[in-house]
Amino acid sequence: MLDGVSLHLDPGEFVGLTGSSGSGKSTLLNIIGGLDRPDSGSVTVNGLDLTALRRPVAYRREVVGFVFQSHHLLPTLSVQQNVELPLVAAHVHRRERVRRARALIEKAGLAGRERADLAELSGGERQRVAIARALVHEPLLLLADEPTAALDEATAERVLEILEEARRERGMTMLAVTYDPALIGRTQRMLRLQDGALSELPAPAASTSGGPR
Repeated sequence: MLDGVSLHLDPGEFVGLTGSSGSGKSTLLNIIGGLDRPDSGSVTVNGLDLTALRRPVAYRREVVGFVFQSHHLLPTLSVQQNVELPLVAAHVHRRERVRRARALIEKAGLAGRERADLAELSGGERQRVAIARALVHEPLLLLADEPTAALDEATAERVLEILEEARRERGMTMLAVTYDPALIGRTQRMLRLQDGALSELPAPAASTSGGPR
């Protein structure tokens, strides 16, 4: 349960979120992502009051990207079909869908696996597919629940570079639940959620994000 949480993210900011199990981290991401509604208060993203939206489907399709801890990929679809899915819902032309999806699949280090079934992939590879899917519709806000947790060090570094590139190129704002020192080192702020209350942690000792402190 969240307790009077107040959070402001600047456009293009990269913020990390930590806290013990059950502290409300996933609940907070779900509320910002339009998956859950708060019992009170308001949530405003890019000028939209989410609590006033009767059907936040368009918001989730156009504004926010979500990297879930359990991937939430569709096992009946191929790698490319999973990555293209948000663009299908947005009625993007097939040629453009293919172009965007293949570019991100390549960046994720999965070139040549476009037609592969998910059953053929490792957990880390499925996580990279999920990240490509979250970025393919070029969201203004990316919410990520431990995006590097299932990845080896080299793959995690590749994923972080993809996320940083998307943030720099499009001014994308990122909020990531993480315990990964490499990811924490790239954040501009770290927050802790404990017993439903949010607090700011001291600035990371070293950050490679290059953004404002």
